[in-house]
Amino acid sequence: MLAICRSAKTIIVALVFLGTPFSLLKAGVFRSGTDLEIGTLLSERTYEEPGVMKESGLMSGVTGALAFRSRHMLGGIDILRAEGTAEWGRVDYKSADSGFINGISDSMLEVRTLFGRELRNSGGMQLTTFAGFGYRRLDDFMGRVSSTGYDRQSIYWYSPLSIELCLPQERGWTIDGTVEYDFLISGMQTSLITQAVNSSFTYSDNLKNRQNDGYGLRASARFSKKIDAFTLAFEPWFCYWNIGNSEGDTIVVTQNGSSLRKSYFEPKNTTTQYGLKVSMLF
Repeated sequence: MLAICRSAKTIIVALVFLGTPFSLLKAGVFRSGTDLEIGTLLSERTYEEPGVMKESGLMSGVTGALAFRSRHMLGGIDILRAEGTAEWGRVDYKSADSGFINGISDSMLEVRTLFGRELRNSGGMQLTTFAGFGYRRLDDFMGRVSSTGYDRQSIYWYSPLSIELCLPQERGWTIDGTVEYDFLISGMQTSLITQAVNSSFTYSDNLKNRQNDGYGLRASARFSKKIDAFTLAFEPWFCYWNIGNSEGDTIVVTQNGSSLRKSYFEPKNTTTQYGLKVSMLF
């Protein structure tokens, strides 16, 4: 029920955001049609639970987007855009309590659907607002490289709200700047603690901790150049997530033949990621 209420609030905020009037620009010529983007990226990602543990390492991957542009969509929407990103990498784990584990495989999948409104002046300057829904899944396979570790899966459902400014330059160059706020609708952290080998403890089940408190921030600057049938783009970007303490999950822990019900929660954490994307636009 809480997730449904948060989703309804997100929809209301998104509609207000998309409907905000832009007095800075006068409507110019709108370019309708379909846009395709494919690219590759490289980044540094750091996940941290303050005072508990930290993971960091290089990620690489592929990304793509497909946008349909038309003045005839419902609700004053000009752009319908679908985005997808898949990343893989290896990270190193560090904790004051459990030591170091290096070379942990990580993978991340993110898909988004965005709805946009655009205003463009006669000089080509373009201001676009986007709102929509996103899904992010991160898998951390610590249990495959350490007998004392365990695999973890993190899933976020969120709503992005962003503003994009496009500034055409000379000789076919264009500069785009984007800032975004991501509202966390719901998250789920799954910890496969039954994988961990411990001579003193056994666990009745894995942990599933729901996360309802958090937000994300993103920013990027894209420098693109028109080359014949496509446009080549270079885009440095930054992404940050701040997630609060999760709800608790209760399981049975057995130690030396004695069983006890215990509740565990996922502590507050942050994820910082920055990198470079190179893509082609058609």
